[in-house]
Amino acid sequence: MATDGSGTQDRLEGEVRQVVAFVERMTGLRSRWNGTVRVVDAATAALLSPVPFLAKKEWGCGITLLDTTMAAGGRYSTRRSTRSRSV
Repeated sequence: MATDGSGTQDRLEGEVRQVVAFVERMTGLRSRWNGTVRVVDAATAALLSPVPFLAKKEWGCGITLLDTTMAAGGRYSTRRSTRSRSV
């Protein structure tokens, strides 16, 4: 992925590394992520998949994100919620 000079690429890859580490801890399984993150616009995403997605793992174990996902402040959290959940 090309960097835009704002540190976005580094921030994004750091966030993905945190999520990967969290999932590995929770599942006990090793990730096969190849370390690449590609951000695409909606038109490119539509060409890549007939099913809409925000993020997806590619066959080669890279991750593709829809560019609007990058703008979402609360994309995901690796912190456990302190709020009680009702089931």
